[in-house]
Amino acid sequence: KPSEAVTVKAIDDSVVETIKHCYEEQAPQKIMEYKTIVADQVKEKGQIIVPALEEAVFKDNEQAAVLYQEVAEQQQIPKKPVYVRKKTERKLGKKQKLVTDSGIELLVPLELLKDESILEYHQNDDGKMSILIKEIGFIENK
Repeated sequence: KPSEAVTVKAIDDSVVETIKHCYEEQAPQKIMEYKTIVADQVKEKGQIIVPALEEAVFKDNEQAAVLYQEVAEQQQIPKKPVYVRKKTERKLGKKQKLVTDSGIELLVPLELLKDESILEYHQNDDGKMSILIKEIGFIENK
């Protein structure tokens, strides 16, 4: 039986690859949505409930749901809850690193990813995406 860390990574890889394949331009937003859902699930229940996660993430795309089920079966991802250790829980609930095709990197706390008073995402007519960071009091170089 694979370790909890290996199982969590397999779930993450499977969901992210399915999102990238099925959501194309919307993939970055969908991945952020998934990361938030899984972090909330682990914070509330101390476990990842794969069927509930799958439903929450892929409810808007039947093709993605079917593809994910195929990938999950290949990866032998369990349908039963995956209990998550505190160390993994902290890792899942921390920050999301966003990297643009031009090399710009943003490290964003998960709770701020969906906060429209802080970050605003726009899909441009040409298919590219813009991110607006709002309400900045100061910027510190590190």
